[in-house]
Amino acid sequence: MLSQDRSVIPQQSGKAERYHEGGEMAGYVYRVVPFEGKIKGKGSAGDVSAQLQSVINGVAAEGWELVTMSDVGIEVSPGCLGGLLGREKAYMRFDQLIFRRLA
Repeated sequence: MLSQDRSVIPQQSGKAERYHEGGEMAGYVYRVVPFEGKIKGKGSAGDVSAQLQSVINGVAAEGWELVTMSDVGIEVSPGCLGGLLGREKAYMRFDQLIFRRLA
């Protein structure tokens, strides 16, 4: 169903869809950008916030809309030497910024 203001309409699947002026449905393309904040010396959480804001604003200036920030778990297997020394798999988490724009 098309709303009068042609805004985002949630479907039963929970997926949002947007409509072009002619009424046809438009899709999105997504972009995932890793984020790793860095603090040197007496840095603060405010410094990391400024870094995050800079990344978000930079990607938004290219026409992308921030959807969410998520973390992704990655399994890191030991190398040959680590395997011989009995090292176990390690797990790391990385923050990812997820952006979208109309296709």
